[in-house]
Amino acid sequence: MTNTEPPIPSREPTYPTSGGLPIAPAVPLVTGYTPAELEALAGGRLVPAPLLDDRKVHIAYILLIFLGLLGVHKFYLGSIVWGIVYFFTLGLFGIGVIVDIFTLNSQTIRANQHRRGAAPR
Repeated sequence: MTNTEPPIPSREPTYPTSGGLPIAPAVPLVTGYTPAELEALAGGRLVPAPLLDDRKVHIAYILLIFLGLLGVHKFYLGSIVWGIVYFFTLGLFGIGVIVDIFTLNSQTIRANQHRRGAAPR
C-alpha cells in the first residue's frame, strides 16, 4: 500500500540579520505552516500551551491575614505600586487592610482577567 499524502515541504525559519549577524528572535518564529500541516508533522501529538496559572483567592486571603499590613497580598495580585504603598504605610494605617477583607475576591478576579489580557488595569 502506498502513501497517498503528498510530502510536506521543508520550511526552514529565517532569522533577521544586522550587519550579517543573525538576531535572536524575542518571540517564537512563524514558520509558515498551517495548523493542519503542523498537526500532520506532529503526528497528532500537538498539545495546547498551558495558560498562566490563576491567582487563588484563598492564597490571597492567607497573605492578607498574616502579611496584609505589609501589602504582600497586593504584590501577589500584581499590584506592585499598591504593595509598596501598603508596605510603607502599614496597610494604609490598617484601613486598607479592612477594606481589602471585603474586596479581595473581586481584586483577585480582576488580577486574573488582567493576566489573561481580558481587562484593563
